[in-house]
Amino acid sequence: MVKTIELDCPPGQPRPGDLIEGVIEGTGLPLKEAKSRFFGCSCWDYSEVPDEQWKKIQPILKERIVSLYNRGLIRYGSW
Repeated sequence: MVKTIELDCPPGQPRPGDLIEGVIEGTGLPLKEAKSRFFGCSCWDYSEVPDEQWKKIQPILKERIVSLYNRGLIRYGSW
């Protein structure tokens, strides 16, 4: 099971690093540095998170990332 969060922002502000804290807030996931950055796309690796915890927080991550997309803050997001 892949356990990553990816956020891709259009040019300008905000940047993915500005948004990740709001995505993971209250989920128990630690705030950490992105494992990769390429232009406006950043990816955070949470492979250490137990499968059950990861499955439990999927609906929260989905809701928050889709909201960022719908508000035009990101071009793409995955969880």
